[in-house]
Order: sequence, then C-alpha cells, then structure tokens
Amino acid sequence: MYVGAVYLAFGTLPVLAGGALPAVVAAASAVVLPVSVWDAAGYTERRVPFPSVAAMVALVVVQLLAWCGV
Repeated sequence: MYVGAVYLAFGTLPVLAGGALPAVVAAASAVVLPVSVWDAAGYTERRVPFPSVAAMVALVVVQLLAWCGV
C-alpha cells in the first residue's frame, strides 16, 4: 500500500504540473523521488521510521522553497 501511494503521489506530478500545481513546485517535488524510492524499498523491513521521515521533511522543505519562489 505504501509503495502504491508513493507511485500515485509522484505519478500525478506531471499531470498536475502547470495546472493545479505550478511547474516549479512539481519539478522541485520530483527531487525527493530517490529518497521516497529508498524508503519504499525497505518499508516493511525497518523498525525505525528514518527514511519515511526524511522523505516527508525533504518534500516539505523543497515544496516550501518552491512555493516561495513562485
């Protein structure tokens, strides 16, 4: 389920870019994709939430900076 949510979230970025979401924000959000893939690859094997938290915090920071630049 988590892997599906990651695919859905990042898969909708190209669809939303330029419409509901500024293209700059969508492109900035795609930068976090490698961290999310790393997290999804070992989601059920880890006992610590570090990869999930790192992906979440990175996405928040990147989107905030992108929105400030719009």
